[in-house]
Amino acid sequence: MKASSSVKVAEYLHRVTRGEGFMPWQKPEVSSPEERRFRATMERRKDTILSHQSRTGHPVLLSPESLATARPNISACRPYNTGGNNR
Repeated sequence: MKASSSVKVAEYLHRVTRGEGFMPWQKPEVSSPEERRFRATMERRKDTILSHQSRTGHPVLLSPESLATARPNISACRPYNTGGNNR
């Protein structure tokens, strides 16, 4: 990955994780009908996914140390925490 690409990735991640929209190098206008349909489909898919909360029973990407740190934070902010599958 080139340095300019890694800078763009870092900027993208910084902005996206804070709820920002388009990046400076992206065009907000959509010209083709195919692109508009694609974006509408992706928005509906995103809304569907986000509307169904689910628990991660096996967070395989976290180390035991990270998991130990994350569990109290997750429990503190999860209104539906009933104890169940939390280990």
